[in-house]
Amino acid sequence: MSLRHRLHWWYWLPGLVLIGFGLFFLLHAQGFSMGSPRRIGPGFFPTGISWLLIVLGAAVVGESLLLRDARPELRFRPLVMVVAAILIWALALERLGLYPATFLLVLVSGLSERGFRLWPSLGLALGLSVMSHAVFVYGLRLPFQPFAW
Repeated sequence: MSLRHRLHWWYWLPGLVLIGFGLFFLLHAQGFSMGSPRRIGPGFFPTGISWLLIVLGAAVVGESLLLRDARPELRFRPLVMVVAAILIWALALERLGLYPATFLLVLVSGLSERGFRLWPSLGLALGLSVMSHAVFVYGLRLPFQPFAW
């Protein structure tokens, strides 16, 4: 494929969107204190995520110059299912607890692919639930209940 074909908007636009979001949030995070390594401030996390978005966006733009396909395939099912899974997790976390919310997150987002298999997804959901509990409750000391019923 020629360079002219690789420069179509559908290749590099997603990367530019990521870079734009990163720059937008980076500018807004400048009003917050970064703090120190021992006591991070409110600007530390947004600044880090902003730089991550900028780097990922640059990687997407760079990769777009190496693509060989004529046009990327746009599939709506994964988009809808992953967004639905995140919303379900956010709504279920307080009502059901961390374990059921994480199970729902993994199972609903797994439905986005055509080759969904229940048993591997259940194993992944269990592993991620335990790991989430270890990271968020024990590591970060966030007040998440494993089960809220």
